[in-house]
Amino acid sequence: QRPVPAVPALSAADGDGLRVTATLCESSLLSDSVLRLRLQPEHELPYRAGQFINILRDDGLTRSYSLASVPGLDAYLELHVRLVPNGRMSGWLKTLPIGQKLSLRGPAGECFYVAGRPEQPLLLLGSGTGLAPLLGIARDALSQGHRGPIALVHGGRSLSGLYYRQELAELALRHPQLSYQACVLDDAPD
Repeated sequence: QRPVPAVPALSAADGDGLRVTATLCESSLLSDSVLRLRLQPEHELPYRAGQFINILRDDGLTRSYSLASVPGLDAYLELHVRLVPNGRMSGWLKTLPIGQKLSLRGPAGECFYVAGRPEQPLLLLGSGTGLAPLLGIARDALSQGHRGPIALVHGGRSLSGLYYRQELAELALRHPQLSYQACVLDDAPD
């Protein structure tokens, strides 16, 4: 598989017109409520880590998902899908077989790393699957040589909602400028 190339960000208006088909190459549970999808676009899909894409079903149902992958580093598009009980899109995505074709629109959004101030502190704060764009942004900043402190704070209602903890702790060990903090709203045991 080839890495997805990095390019300048597109505006939301530009993303509305970009459509591409992608193949589902991996589907796995990151927790009891988060599904990770890795997609391989059939054609180049220029994007920035932290932007979002829309998945469109044939019946018109559309949902937006942030990109956790980093162009130039990852050979796939990575999405983190919150599994909603009786969710029309998340329930459908959970049942898809590997090799399934999906229709995508985008990318869009202006939340991404901008190089040029490598000493500037970065604060990346999110909860639940809001970790997806932050993960992409942190990895992108590190890959571009960001030297300033990067604080990544991930919150969840319970401990089970804090997925990717081990991976983020290991990333912080490899990059001293990155600190990772997990926060739980309800401290009752899961």
